[in-house]
Amino acid sequence: MIIQLDDKENKQGVSKRHEADKSVQDAIPGAAESIRCRDKIYYLELIKRQSQQMRELGLLRSLGPEETARIDAELGNLNIDLLQAIARGAENLLRGN
Repeated sequence: MIIQLDDKENKQGVSKRHEADKSVQDAIPGAAESIRCRDKIYYLELIKRQSQQMRELGLLRSLGPEETARIDAELGNLNIDLLQAIARGAENLLRGN
């Protein structure tokens, strides 16, 4: 199973979500941070699923629990833009582009 990002659909969804999120941000203090956190969690989970797919295809080696925990911690320190770029790169690799 290959997870694909549909940029057109994603941009429309992000735009609509952004409009809704902006009104939430105006109404609730700290909402922007909550939204960024939710988006970051989404991309972290997506990257984990893509990594698992790459391991199943033999594109990545299996990692031990310590290595996995270290990598997860390092990914968690990255900003959302880098996580999005990693997810796009993984998608391209899985599609063979």
